[in-house]
Amino acid sequence: MKKSRYIIVALAVLLISAMLFAACSKGNKFEMSGGKYVDKTSGITYYAAPACYEPIEISDELYGTLEKVELYRMGDADPEKWLCEKNGSVFYSSETELPALDGLDISYAEIVLEDTVLVKITDTSVIDAVVKAYADGEDVGRPYVATAEDYEINWRIRFADETRGIYYILSYVEIGESYVVEDENGAETDLGKKFIFNRFEDNRCVVAGDALDKYVAEFKELATD
Repeated sequence: MKKSRYIIVALAVLLISAMLFAACSKGNKFEMSGGKYVDKTSGITYYAAPACYEPIEISDELYGTLEKVELYRMGDADPEKWLCEKNGSVFYSSETELPALDGLDISYAEIVLEDTVLVKITDTSVIDAVVKAYADGEDVGRPYVATAEDYEINWRIRFADETRGIYYILSYVEIGESYVVEDENGAETDLGKKFIFNRFEDNRCVVAGDALDKYVAEFKELATD
């Protein structure tokens, strides 16, 4: 009789543990309100960040769900400030501020071709030059390029803010022929071949300058070997 009682108690404990684990594994419950995600547990509101923001690390720890949407922690970042989906979409809370590129605490940058990291840049003078070119440069409009093959260089540059756990992504391109623009008086200006742009900030495009020239030269030399 005692053995049966022990078995029943053990089964009850296992059942309760399983129920608690299932409840925890689903995480916090979110609801949609005015296009924003609201954590029903904490009351914190989250906004979708533009796609130029990506998580440095996506945790396997599920933080919450909104119907079929699953939200995860971003590494060690505070989940009451930053969350993401497995596809890399970033959400920031009303408890924090979404910084512009020149407001990030950048520890390094990476040049990425498709899914391959070509170079990790830790030289702050290079990073600062690229950030300044983008932040302070005049928007010149993206040069028209007929096909992807018309780009001599087509890279992504991702700037890592490890304190927040986010990347900020820009595109760096070099085109085959100089981009010449004409003002209202018919005067032409040659803007060169090197540009930085962000398709998620109204396609903002600026002249890149020469900060990345040495990496381009090294890449082209390797490509011809």
